[in-house]
Amino acid sequence: MGNSTDATATPTTTENARPGVSRRFLLGGGAAAAGATVAGFVTAHPAAASPGSTPDLLTQLPPVGQIPRRSRIVDYELGELIVLLRARKVSSVELTEAYLDRIERLNGPFEVYGDNGGYNAFVRIDREGALAQAAAADKLLRHGPRSPLLCGIPFGIKDSIAVKGLEAKNGTHAYDGNLSRRDATIVARLRAQGAVIIGHTIASAFSGSIAGTFAGNAWNPRFIPGGSSQGSGVATVARLAAATIGEETGGSIIMPAAANGASAIKPSLGLVSTAGTMPLSPGY
Repeated sequence: MGNSTDATATPTTTENARPGVSRRFLLGGGAAAAGATVAGFVTAHPAAASPGSTPDLLTQLPPVGQIPRRSRIVDYELGELIVLLRARKVSSVELTEAYLDRIERLNGPFEVYGDNGGYNAFVRIDREGALAQAAAADKLLRHGPRSPLLCGIPFGIKDSIAVKGLEAKNGTHAYDGNLSRRDATIVARLRAQGAVIIGHTIASAFSGSIAGTFAGNAWNPRFIPGGSSQGSGVATVARLAAATIGEETGGSIIMPAAANGASAIKPSLGLVSTAGTMPLSPGY
């Protein structure tokens, strides 16, 4: 998948166990547990939370002994990472640092709405904040079964969704200075789950192109990534984040998911709160 990186230490596992959970199950049920959004391999949105969601989902995840050994920590899928984090075979800080390292080497310069010479999946990151969140998640994970389902999982958030302390620009410098004073509802719910927010993934200008105009495809940066949630479609397949959030009015989740080979879910309108999300136009 495009550029490779030096192997990162991965946890040792044994064999024998029951079949693993499907991405479709994790996207549907895991999203519910978050009360917001989760992506099996990459971008999406989900259903409303139910009190028993986390325990029920955890019983469907494979035991740590069934998870195959992968050459790099960033190659584990979301469901596998949930298990490994809870078993403390890997730490959230270690995982977050691995993604941040790849972003530094492969993403290219930030705040560039155009060709930046790299994947350009992330338009801005909060490195210090992400590492602090990861350290806090590791403390929560010491409580084992009582930890939230998405605790310690690094997420990217589309550029049109408010992340407290960061500007949200919806793919254009026309929104320079649009500083978020509080999190969008979906981001707040992810934080409540102990998720790690890496930063903003790039969007098409005004979220107005489903072809994708700025990021490079995860398999070949010369090809289109799909849009408008293009950075969210690229980031997980390029191993720059474990999961991402996108948003859609007319194809903006499903197009980048299809173009990059990602698993995604588009919820019905009204199922997930859009509070804190920049609208495509006042009429939507």
